[in-house]
Amino acid sequence: MKSSFIHRTFFRILWPLVQGMIIYVLLLLVFDNIEQLVNNIFTGELMLCVLLSYINNELLRLYWLVIAKKDKQKSGIGSFWSLVGGVVLSAIIIGLIISLYFIYLVNYSWGVFDVELYTFVALFGFSTLFLAAVYVSFNLLNTQNLKKIEEEDVLRANLEHRVQTFRNNINPSFFYQSMESLVQMLYRDSQMADQFIHHLSILYRYILENKDEELKSLQEELSVLESLHFVLTLGHERPIRFIKKIEQEETASVDPKGPSVSAPSNAYLVTNTLNTYLSYLVNNSMVSIEQPYEVLIYLEDGYLVLESNLQDRFVKNIDTEQRYIMLKEAFEYFTHRPIIHLRKGNKRFDKIPLLTLDTQKPLIREAI
Repeated sequence: MKSSFIHRTFFRILWPLVQGMIIYVLLLLVFDNIEQLVNNIFTGELMLCVLLSYINNELLRLYWLVIAKKDKQKSGIGSFWSLVGGVVLSAIIIGLIISLYFIYLVNYSWGVFDVELYTFVALFGFSTLFLAAVYVSFNLLNTQNLKKIEEEDVLRANLEHRVQTFRNNINPSFFYQSMESLVQMLYRDSQMADQFIHHLSILYRYILENKDEELKSLQEELSVLESLHFVLTLGHERPIRFIKKIEQEETASVDPKGPSVSAPSNAYLVTNTLNTYLSYLVNNSMVSIEQPYEVLIYLEDGYLVLESNLQDRFVKNIDTEQRYIMLKEAFEYFTHRPIIHLRKGNKRFDKIPLLTLDTQKPLIREAI
């Protein structure tokens, strides 16, 4: 937090000068008439008012500095003493200096200058009350802002932990399901089992090698789409089709149909987005020979769109549902553009925001 405005050099020089001149003008209006104001504007009393203002403000500043150090818990008691104590301290300072001034310099006896004394104390008291109110308000506002920042830091730390957990977490249900399918395949078709192991190794190598990467390019995410399709279809035994209408440097399309567009080189996704999302869609949809499942993958207005058949299961897969929620939170960490889920007719549309790297910052904060 930046230091309070009362401790800044500019304020310490300028404010007492302005305060002293204002108080001097008010004194002239009280003791003289308006016509004498111009004639009396540059007198020794003006220098006295400015000097009093400098002394008063410097002592108040030190007093408030001590109060601020003691009030570490920001309980509000420090604000009370800053306000009340500041006015009392100002009255004591001004009263003492003005008394010494009239007794030793003007040679007044005690009790002759009561009106002048009370006037000086009152004017400086009101001025100090105003300054103290601004100071206390400034401190209370800073305290609230600090609390908000601390809350945001806690939320950010929690979200970072969730993102890290998502990246490092290997879906156990997907792994065991794949192993069960592999065991069954070994007895039925050894060549297909070899292919299954090959594609499964590509998937988990990608997961493990990039577990410390926050983001991966869209092209890299698409590079494992063929292996993901093979594993999810259990060696083409399940009627699932991924139709990719996005071109990339490596020809890894599953079943391309229709015109395609090139994947932007500066488009990024949270690591393992496609793996997580497509697994979530497949495992929470009814797939059979009578109801084949198809996912169309394309780009639209800065989003990666997954258009799929609307054939939800009655009971959702808990593991994939949890990872889907973690994926949404991961995108909330990087951008204010959320994952959009729409349903229209017998189709489901899932729009995942594409992210772009900010070369001036270590993290990505904006979506395309």
